[in-house]
Amino acid sequence: MRSFWFLNRNFASLWFGQAVSQLGDAIIEVTLPIWVGILTNDPTRVALVAATEVLPAFCIGPFAGACADRWNPRTTMMVCDLLRGILIGSLLLIPPSILLWYLYVVSFAITVVGSFFSPAKSVTIRLVVEEGEVVRAQALTRATQSLTLILGPVLGSAMLSFFGPTVGLLVDAFSFGIGATALLIMRLDHHPLHFPNASSDFAWRALWIELGDGLRFTMRDRTLVVLVVGSSITALVGHLWYSVDVFFVQSSPTGCATR
Repeated sequence: MRSFWFLNRNFASLWFGQAVSQLGDAIIEVTLPIWVGILTNDPTRVALVAATEVLPAFCIGPFAGACADRWNPRTTMMVCDLLRGILIGSLLLIPPSILLWYLYVVSFAITVVGSFFSPAKSVTIRLVVEEGEVVRAQALTRATQSLTLILGPVLGSAMLSFFGPTVGLLVDAFSFGIGATALLIMRLDHHPLHFPNASSDFAWRALWIELGDGLRFTMRDRTLVVLVVGSSITALVGHLWYSVDVFFVQSSPTGCATR
């Protein structure tokens, strides 16, 4: 693996593809709630779609993390990116009569798929960089993710306001395609965390035993319990805040005009 200023070529490919993919994630996270608000003018429905973007991760996250140590991480990430691109693209083909409910389905499904993507990415980073460079690679990845979380809502809301949902959905789907392509050209010579016979009954029993051990370990540590509950509530409230933001922005010009 040839080193250069960006750690190495494999990490550069991973970073670029996932920077674009994360931007698509950030765009769709704000686009879907605002779109539902435009369609329904109902804060409750906006809160519902915001909840579907965060609640599945709480239930599926531990299972997905355990699977990431057993599956080929690059394949997992590619499948996740392709599935998310297909889900977003399918919104362009759905008839208006079922569009609203299908938006909830897509929002929920994207979150489920993303729950498998994130731990697979962490495994991949450890496989494509040297041990001494993992911290630097993680820091660069986190910084990029923070930047996309800032740019995504701005771009998503702007595209939705000026061009309607079609352009934003196409950009989102295309971004996931770029992410999958970058993973395809990345070389992953070995997978030391490979779990043999992952489809066997023994493998599934081992998986559930590991999940049970992790749950018991967490429940025995009061600090971990507080962190998990606190972060879960914070994430849920943060997403539900969309239901306030959308209607505040929508009604504020009228409110100002009447004064």
